[in-house]
Amino acid sequence: MELSTTLFLIIINSLFIIGLYEASESGRILSGVHDWMERHLPMWLYKPILGCVYCMASVWGCVLFLFFYYPLYLQNYLLVYWLLVHIGAVSGLNYLLYEMILFFRKSD
Repeated sequence: MELSTTLFLIIINSLFIIGLYEASESGRILSGVHDWMERHLPMWLYKPILGCVYCMASVWGCVLFLFFYYPLYLQNYLLVYWLLVHIGAVSGLNYLLYEMILFFRKSD
C-alpha cells in the first residue's frame, strides 16, 4: 500500500470520527443514540464507540482497517502496523483537529 493511500485513509478516518462525535452532541441528529449508549453501556465500551473523540480511534480504526485492508489482514506485519501506526496516527490527528475546533469555537 502506498504512503499517499495510507495518509488519505488516516485523514478520512479522523474526519469521520470527529463528524460522528459532533453529530452525537446534544441537540444534534445522533444525540438520542448518544444518550442511550451513555445510559445503557458500560463506560469502557461507550467511550470508544461514541463518547470520547480521542478514544474512538480504537474502534473506528478497526472498522476502517477491516474494510480497506481485509484481503491483507492475516499478515502479521499489517497487524503491527495497524496497532502502532494507524490507530496512533488517527488518535493524534483527532486530538489536533478537535483541539483546533474547540479553539475556534472559543474565539467566536
